[in-house]
Amino acid sequence: MAAAIAAVMLVTAPPLAIAAAARGTLPGDPIAFLLVMVTDVVFFGLFAGAGIYCRHRPETHKRFMLLATLSLLPPAVSRWPIADAHPALVTVPMLLLLATAPLNDLRRHRRPHPVSLWGGIAYLASIPVRFAVAATPAWHHLARWLIR
Repeated sequence: MAAAIAAVMLVTAPPLAIAAAARGTLPGDPIAFLLVMVTDVVFFGLFAGAGIYCRHRPETHKRFMLLATLSLLPPAVSRWPIADAHPALVTVPMLLLLATAPLNDLRRHRRPHPVSLWGGIAYLASIPVRFAVAATPAWHHLARWLIR
């Protein structure tokens, strides 16, 4: 059932993001923000898919599913009243929540689980990259083509 819900999300989220960008209802530059949304969906799909694939290895499965869940958190945090005035604060809860799994692993097992460590690093590293790519003329050209 969870796999079906994840599949529905992966099929419906990109068209919804494109429609929101076309209407101009995304914050800031809607074309640039579209890449942020699509990247979150891609990370969700990768993490959820890996989690479903590893469902018979509980320690790996639960870490992938946590990362999948956290990849969908930024839209919710961005609706907090303080995020309107300070959009950069959206990353603070993400940093704290992404750090909890590796820190818990260190406490319990004396080493972080590779999924928690590398998955969290990959997600965090994507944040500045996606904003940099979103500002490029190539992305704007592709996004305008998508929302036409």
